[in-house]
Amino acid sequence: LPELRVLDLEYNKIEIFPTDIFLLNNLKEFYIRNNKIKIIPTEICKLSKLTKLGLTNNKIKIIPTEIATLTNLQSLFLAI
Repeated sequence: LPELRVLDLEYNKIEIFPTDIFLLNNLKEFYIRNNKIKIIPTEICKLSKLTKLGLTNNKIKIIPTEIATLTNLQSLFLAI
């Protein structure tokens, strides 16, 4: 899946951020909305081509500062 550009994992009751995602170097859009994620790993910065990140409706308390290194990120969706 090295060429995967869009990944949508919405409504899957995911509790732990899937770290295999960080191997998808060409990922541009990643949606993991409406799950039970509490922690976003600092490795999020490995997704350097990411333009859209959907984290809405999870249980996230802290956004890691490393997210600021995603210079291609155009849309970040956050809400309870």
